[in-house]
Amino acid sequence: MDTLIPEADLSRAVVRWDRQESGILNAIRRELALGRVLAGQRLPHPQQLATRFGVDLAMIERVLTELHGHGMLVPGPNGEIVLSEPAADRTLLAKELQADPLVLVRFTEYRAVLESGAAGLAAHRRTQDDLAAMAGAQRRILDSADPLEARNADTAFHLAIAYATDNQVLVEAIEDARMEVVGALDLMRMGFIKVASYHGHEVIYRAILAGNSHDAAEAMRLHIDTSRQEFQNRLDIGDIELSTSF
Repeated sequence: MDTLIPEADLSRAVVRWDRQESGILNAIRRELALGRVLAGQRLPHPQQLATRFGVDLAMIERVLTELHGHGMLVPGPNGEIVLSEPAADRTLLAKELQADPLVLVRFTEYRAVLESGAAGLAAHRRTQDDLAAMAGAQRRILDSADPLEARNADTAFHLAIAYATDNQVLVEAIEDARMEVVGALDLMRMGFIKVASYHGHEVIYRAILAGNSHDAAEAMRLHIDTSRQEFQNRLDIGDIELSTSF
């Protein structure tokens, strides 16, 4: 009996700025990084992908070839095209991050400014559904059985706050920043500390629940600044080789 492999839901995959191969590749990569599609799921048929992204089949074939080259696709048992968690690959990062890992520190400062503002706005605009999504992500962090599952739940919490702003410009900026940070963390082989993340989230969540914009923004800033300090420490002690490992 054939094994039924679930299909990846790419309904939220958006091509931004560039409708060539790189734009479609990043749209799929973004969904993987954000945990909205998962390794082990099969991609839709190439013709469906061409229709979904509004391009010809030849371009989709080139995208699939590139995804395979980055280790993001493997053959399924029945000829399907199956997503795989990619190996750390610096060529997938934004050009600035490829050139200099110190940019990751600045990038994290950017995230702190961006997401603290989002948390403050979310405190005013959040709905009960938004709060439920944040609480659900927190439960998923505690219940996670492996680092990838925990990281996906962490991402879900941050995205729930972004969605609560009801501001699509902010949502897109936060999604793209998250995608780049996930790729850089894989290259740095940094583990996910779920207990610390959970407790940082709880402070943010309680402030948003209370409708306290100032406290929500400050809690998010401090939460992300912890990551910035860790990245800086890794650079300061030479734990990251600027020209080779990264």
